[in-house]
Amino acid sequence: MKLGVLDLGSNTTKLLVAEAKSEDSFEVLLEKSSAARMNLLGQGNGKFHLSQESIEAVSEVVADLFSTAQELSVEHLIAVGTDALRLAQNQNELSGKLGQVGVKLRILSGEEEARYVSLGLLSDPVVSNQKDLVGFDLGGGSLEVIGIRNRIPTSFHSLPLGAVRMKQRFENYFNSSTEPGDFDEIEAYLSEAFAKLPKSLTDSGFPLVGSGGALVFSRKLVDSFDGRSGVASEIKLRDLIFLLERLNGLSPEERTVQFPGLPKNRADILPAGLTVVVEWMRFMKQDSLIHSFRNLRFGIAQEFFNSARA
Repeated sequence: MKLGVLDLGSNTTKLLVAEAKSEDSFEVLLEKSSAARMNLLGQGNGKFHLSQESIEAVSEVVADLFSTAQELSVEHLIAVGTDALRLAQNQNELSGKLGQVGVKLRILSGEEEARYVSLGLLSDPVVSNQKDLVGFDLGGGSLEVIGIRNRIPTSFHSLPLGAVRMKQRFENYFNSSTEPGDFDEIEAYLSEAFAKLPKSLTDSGFPLVGSGGALVFSRKLVDSFDGRSGVASEIKLRDLIFLLERLNGLSPEERTVQFPGLPKNRADILPAGLTVVVEWMRFMKQDSLIHSFRNLRFGIAQEFFNSARA
C-alpha cells in the first residue's frame, strides 16, 4: 500500500511517498519539496487573507506534486495545511482550486500539527533510545513544541514563531544593515513567548529533538564548515551561533553566494529561523540538540499505516 502526504507549509510545499513494510514501519519511496511561499495580507482587525499570487503559486506546485504521486501509483493521498492556512480568511478559495485537480485539503489545528510532529519524531531511529524529550518543529509560520515522557506525548503547544512570520514581524532586523544590539527586542519577544509554556516542560531538563527547514539547512552549512559528512544528528549551540553571526549582515543574495548550498527561498528567512532555534536552546539551557528529518509528514504516514494495519 502506497501513501502520499502533501504538506502545504508557509514557505514550502512538500511531498512524501511511502509504502508499508514491516509491522510497525514504512519505507520512504520519495521526498520532494517545492518553494511556494504563502503571503498573508492584512485585512485589519487581526484578519488575513492569502494573496492571489500565493494561491496560484501553491495550486501550481500542488498539482505538480500530485502528478508525481500519481506516477508512483499512490493509492491514498493526504493533503494538509498548517499555520498560514489556519490564519487565511480565504482558505476555501485555495481548497476549491485544489479540489478541481482531485486534492482534498485538510487544515490542521496547531495541536493536531504538534501531535503529528511528535509521531514523526518518535518514528526516527536517531531517537529510539530517548525515553524523555522535548520535541519541536520550526516551520515558516509556527513553532510546535511537544513534551514527551516514556515515549508518550504528554503536551502539545503551537507558538506563532515561524521563520517567515518572524522575518516579516522584524523585517528591519533581518537584513544587511542589522547591528548586533538590534536583537535585544527580538530576544525579549521570544523569551516572553517561551515563558508561556508550562514549567513542567521548560524546566524538565529533557534533551531537545528538533526538526524543520531551518535546522535542515543549518545542519548542512555547519557540516560544511568542518567537512563532516552530515551523518551525525547532534547540532551544538555554539555552531548555530557561529553560523548566525556569519549570516547576519549579509543580504539574501550575498548569503547564497557565500553559502552555495542555501537556496534562494531560504536565504531571506534562515537568520530569523535560526534566531528562534538559538534563543529556544538558550531558554531551555541546552548546549546541543538532536536533529531529526522526520516531522509532520512522517507522523501522518505513521498514523495512517498503523490504522491500516489495525
